[in-house]
Amino acid sequence: MPTRPLIVRTDDLEFEPCVVRTDFSDEAAWQQILRRLNNDPVRSTDLPAATVVDDPAFDGATVEEVLAAIAADDSPAVFFVADAVTMRGEQPLLAVKVPDDEDDAPDEGDEDDDGFVEPTRDQPFRLLPETVLSVHGNLTLTNMDFEDYGPSDDDLTTYVYREL
Repeated sequence: MPTRPLIVRTDDLEFEPCVVRTDFSDEAAWQQILRRLNNDPVRSTDLPAATVVDDPAFDGATVEEVLAAIAADDSPAVFFVADAVTMRGEQPLLAVKVPDDEDDAPDEGDEDDDGFVEPTRDQPFRLLPETVLSVHGNLTLTNMDFEDYGPSDDDLTTYVYREL
C-alpha cells in the first residue's frame, strides 16, 4: 500500500466538507465537478464550498487509505471521495463516514424492548456534488444521521442521493 500524505485542515476550514480526489483520468470531468460543488444552492458566499484535496499522491487511493490519511485530531464526521465512478455519468461523489470510538459500541438508544440492537447503516453512499454542502452540514451538526441518507433497499451499486 503506497504511503499517502496526511490530510490536515486548518481551524478556519473545520466546518467545510472535505473532498478527496482519487481519480486523475479526466481533468475536464473534475473541473465540472468542482463547478457543480461551488454552485450548491445552499451556499451564501463566494468562498470555496469545500476543502479539496487534489493531490496526485492520492491517485488510486482506496477509502481505507484516505481514512488513514485524515489527521485524527481533525477528523470530519464525513468526507467525500471523487473516484473513477465520480468522473462518469452523473458524477456522484462517494460519502464516507469517519468512524469514531463510539461507532464500535452499540448505541443504547437503538435497543428495542427485546434487547435487539438495530445495526447501523453507515456504509458509504453516492450523492450529487450539489448536495454535498447540505449533507455535510446536517451530518456535522447531527441534524441527521448517516443512515438517513443511504438507500432503504441496500442497493448501493445504483443508489445516488439527489435531494436538496
